[in-house]
Amino acid sequence: MATIRVYKDEAHGDLFPRVCMRCGQLANHDVPQNFAWMPPWVHILLFAGLAPWLIVALILRKTMRVTAPMCDRHRGHWRIRKLYIGLGLLFWIALAIGLIAFSDQLPEDAVMPAFAFGIFGSLFWLVVGLFLVNGSIRATEITENRIELSNVHKAFAQAWREILDEEREQRPVARRPRR
Repeated sequence: MATIRVYKDEAHGDLFPRVCMRCGQLANHDVPQNFAWMPPWVHILLFAGLAPWLIVALILRKTMRVTAPMCDRHRGHWRIRKLYIGLGLLFWIALAIGLIAFSDQLPEDAVMPAFAFGIFGSLFWLVVGLFLVNGSIRATEITENRIELSNVHKAFAQAWREILDEEREQRPVARRPRR
């Protein structure tokens, strides 16, 4: 997998090669995706509490929309991951609320196994979610005018570099004024 840099004026996808960003095959879908990024050090603030982390994360979070070329097989690349994380989170929150609300109605010998299932199951869900997110095409940095995408297929990255090289050759070279 490779990393590419896309400038804001290129993010609409018109210049992208018709190659799937995920597998390198012929792309026949343009999939708009909102990417979000914040500096990695922000997560250290979780040790200070959820509120400080949330405040700093919301302040430093940057987003950019990119229209990515994808094949039939990968056009749901991000949707599947979002569903897994979103629906899983809802399930584990509902289970926790249910266990807390109805723990007095459970038989005594079923309380500990139910809580153990909730704790270990949610940890398993979290680990799988982290693998899914880290394996997806994701933003590794976003600035005001560009985004870096990682886990892009090498064939797409190569085709993108070739397009950018052609663009540079066609643009007239701006001359610097002499001093």
